[in-house]
Amino acid sequence: MRKHDWRKRLGQYVDNVRTKPYAFGYQDCWLFVAGAVSAMTGTNHAKKHKGKYKTARGALGIMRRAGANNMADFAGLYLEEHSAPVFAHIGDVMAIPTDDAFGFSLGILNGERVLVVTPNGIDTRDRSEATRAFKV
Repeated sequence: MRKHDWRKRLGQYVDNVRTKPYAFGYQDCWLFVAGAVSAMTGTNHAKKHKGKYKTARGALGIMRRAGANNMADFAGLYLEEHSAPVFAHIGDVMAIPTDDAFGFSLGILNGERVLVVTPNGIDTRDRSEATRAFKV
């Protein structure tokens, strides 16, 4: 359940990580969204993952050992999935398809845009690109 001041907490979290570049095990899509979820709810789903990998191969190993075939399925191990992305609300986790081994990139919904991690820090993608969404 989200804390009463979740919007403020989410804003502070995003401000704190805005300029951190993408790096496996430090600031990747899973750690970014898990940090946002933690800021909004107090529940840290990535606690056992942080610092356990530094490469794509390491991240894929964690994902697959958990029984997930892609990052959206991995998020679904921790969060309830919306029946369709159209039902997502600000602060929910969005999954955007990718052509890599992860299958999806995760981000946080912020209106009509999705906050995502890039090599240059936080950027946005259009909400319509997401094909799956998860409740926070």
